[in-house]
Amino acid sequence: MRFTFSEDDRELAMLMGLRPILQKAQWQGKDFSESGLEIPIGSGPYVITRVDAGRRLVLRRNPDYWGRDLPSAQGMHNFDEIRFDWFGDANAMFEAFKAGEIDVWRELVAAKWKRDFDFPAMRDGRVVKAEIPNRRPSGIMGLVMNTRNPLFQDWRVRQAMIEAFNFQFTNATLSGGDDPRITSYFSNSELAMDHGLAPGPRTILALSRVTCCPARSKATACPQAAPRLLDRPGITAALRLLADAAGPCMTTG
Repeated sequence: MRFTFSEDDRELAMLMGLRPILQKAQWQGKDFSESGLEIPIGSGPYVITRVDAGRRLVLRRNPDYWGRDLPSAQGMHNFDEIRFDWFGDANAMFEAFKAGEIDVWRELVAAKWKRDFDFPAMRDGRVVKAEIPNRRPSGIMGLVMNTRNPLFQDWRVRQAMIEAFNFQFTNATLSGGDDPRITSYFSNSELAMDHGLAPGPRTILALSRVTCCPARSKATACPQAAPRLLDRPGITAALRLLADAAGPCMTTG
């Protein structure tokens, strides 16, 4: 199958690569807006053998998989059967883990890690609780400003939102204050932004012709905020930045 793109967009190749390839004869003339449980004919290493709507999906390894001998497939697809079980919510899933229905649980909330792992299987040694460090990017949970929107193209507006966001109070309320604040999209990896001044920032900005805030030419840190709901210094700094961005048009009410 060959795709030819009419636009110079490198992301299109990735997007098309994520699309499944379906057999034309199976789906021609059918309405995709209608729900159904017909098993699609695919081209992957596993085939669907059982579907219990809303409960379970079972996959079986395909012995005739066309890519079995490719170098990129070596060491992969080792399980003869894979079963996906659906749960109504995370609490129900955790109860299934406590009862021994699930073998592995990955806890992402620091407060639950401290609070919820005192149950019989943990106390008698059937469950082992361990922190396993890695150097993979941690990902983000937060708000990302779309700088293609004119509203966010002024760095002072973005900085104002950073100043107004009370991370310390939010972290203490949601996770007991144990979640670290990331400083990069690639935190916990070698690609993450390090502390201090990056090498040659002025040269990089000059070459890219980017108009950036003055603070970006020196080492910066996220605001500390306050342990209470209303962080007056942060709000004051944010209002000052917004006033500078708006100019004489901004008035107080």
